[in-house]
Amino acid sequence: MSKPKVDASQLVREAVAAELESLIPSLRESMMKPQGIIHDGITCSLCSVSPIVGARYYCASCDMDICESCEPEHMCNLIKYKSQSVVKA
Repeated sequence: MSKPKVDASQLVREAVAAELESLIPSLRESMMKPQGIIHDGITCSLCSVSPIVGARYYCASCDMDICESCEPEHMCNLIKYKSQSVVKA
């Protein structure tokens, strides 16, 4: 009995197609997210990203502007203001 011939290119196409299909849900989710608000001229005091996009936090105790990603790392819990107003992307 002879084994059926394996078409390597077909196997590669199927593997690539399966990989691409697995990415579709995360791509769809990221495309649905709003771009956020751009805080032009404002730099995060912790990670130096500029401009801050999305929620912007200001710690009045430390006099620091903080991006949404770094806010959980900022341990000062005295006075923080969350700002989402400025220019929409």
